[in-house]
Amino acid sequence: MKRDGIIIYVQQYEAIKDLSQSDKGLLLDAIFHYHITGEVMQELPPMVLMAFTFIRTSIDSNTRKYEAIVERNRENGKKGGRPRNPNNPSEPKKADTDTDTDTVKDTKTKTVSIDDLFSNENVLLKPIVSEWIAYKKEIKDPYKTVRGMKAFVKELQKLSNNDPKVAKEITERSMANNWKGIFELNNNGNGKTAITTSRARQKLD
Repeated sequence: MKRDGIIIYVQQYEAIKDLSQSDKGLLLDAIFHYHITGEVMQELPPMVLMAFTFIRTSIDSNTRKYEAIVERNRENGKKGGRPRNPNNPSEPKKADTDTDTDTVKDTKTKTVSIDDLFSNENVLLKPIVSEWIAYKKEIKDPYKTVRGMKAFVKELQKLSNNDPKVAKEITERSMANNWKGIFELNNNGNGKTAITTSRARQKLD
């Protein structure tokens, strides 16, 4: 089964930007001709052929990926559908949707990206907050609401005075001690950081 579309990537523009308008038209014809027939147009000008060869590589790669997905779905169809989750036989196995961008979903609101929690003034805290959110997931105590995540960010800003170095020290200390929350730091006079509240001594069971 042939895919009904072609993916063109922005970075491929470098290969065609210096072509004349007529050569760009030839290149477009060559791309469609190749996708429909599987054959390379004959007698293309050298520069057009070079650009086409560059783009053809990604077309072939995407075609192979598409055909592999079609074949896998066909085989699953022969077996009665997509494999079911062994931990919950009544539900089909879901694809891994974890991404580099952490999100939280409030029960009454839409999913919010971590990017939405920061203004230009405190964007340097973003990687620290992202690391903390990942830690919370690892200890099975994730934020369940947008309000909870916003409250954490606000507290971290307050305790660190928006200083990324201090914020990182705060979160790393809590993670090192398996604490569920963050706590204020102070200097005990000998260059070491001390805990300013007894609540910080509460660890996970």
